[in-house]
Amino acid sequence: MKISVFEDNRFFDRMEQEAEPGLAACRLPGRKYQTPRNETLAYEAYLSPKPKGIIVISHGFVESAEKFREMAWYFLQAGYHVFALDHRGHGRSVRQVPELWLTHVERFEDYVIDFVDFVRNVVIPVDPALPRYLYAHSMGGAIGARILQTTPDLFQKAVLTAPMIAAKTQGYPRTAARLIAACACRMGKGKKAIFAGLGGYFPEKETFEASPDTCRERFLYYHRKRIAQPQLQNANPSYRWLLESLKITSVLLNPASCRQVTAPVLLFQAEEDTFVRSQEQQKWIAAVPKGQLILVLGSKHEIYASPAAVLQPYLDQILTFLEKA
Repeated sequence: MKISVFEDNRFFDRMEQEAEPGLAACRLPGRKYQTPRNETLAYEAYLSPKPKGIIVISHGFVESAEKFREMAWYFLQAGYHVFALDHRGHGRSVRQVPELWLTHVERFEDYVIDFVDFVRNVVIPVDPALPRYLYAHSMGGAIGARILQTTPDLFQKAVLTAPMIAAKTQGYPRTAARLIAACACRMGKGKKAIFAGLGGYFPEKETFEASPDTCRERFLYYHRKRIAQPQLQNANPSYRWLLESLKITSVLLNPASCRQVTAPVLLFQAEEDTFVRSQEQQKWIAAVPKGQLILVLGSKHEIYASPAAVLQPYLDQILTFLEKA
């Protein structure tokens, strides 16, 4: 069955009248997970009446499970259970700094450990016999890529969409950015926002034109949720987050680690991406045994927030990939 994406000019109505009520009807209650380290992670879970597999969503930097409701609805309609975790320091999950707008992590590996534990302790028990598929974006794609290397039996297939194999550093050389972040951490400023004094969530500065989206309606839908819900207002990274995000690149690109990836991987690359580097994406996907790269023309970093003309073939390719024997 072909799943049709929502038309741009009817997006708000269809999300509010179809997707949101449909997701609510299938939502698993509870949606709080206590980790082995006694920390609380929030998640969303939607159960299909006749599932053929499970899709687990790994969101990107300053995002949340909430941002992927449209994609979750399409996956649910296609016959999949859908789980989406709020990574630590994001959304409604545990925070290690008091500022809701500050995005911090002590170790990138903490994201990986959280996600693996979540899949093993929450997702798999729902139905151990169902195949599991990963859908991971940006920072979540880096988390997913590392999981594919370290825990290759966790997912049978994976879709990485604009993964953060290497983050762009906004005009600064990567070596300089890493040195600055490392020095700040050694000075005890790891939990401080980079460029002190510029931190905070300012919705008036978050415009569609400056966003990584190419569909205004999809941008506005989540933007309004961010304004209304302080827990969704992640903005600036800490120095520790910056350092950890730069360090993960060499780990991900290790040739021996790439050879450990056994699952087929479909990597979508955005044509106009100002957040992550395309060269490292190409290098990573070429190094894994069963990797395929697709360049999405007319897209920015958040490919899933593109107009219907771009989003429809993107969704079609994902579903065809997952359903292919």
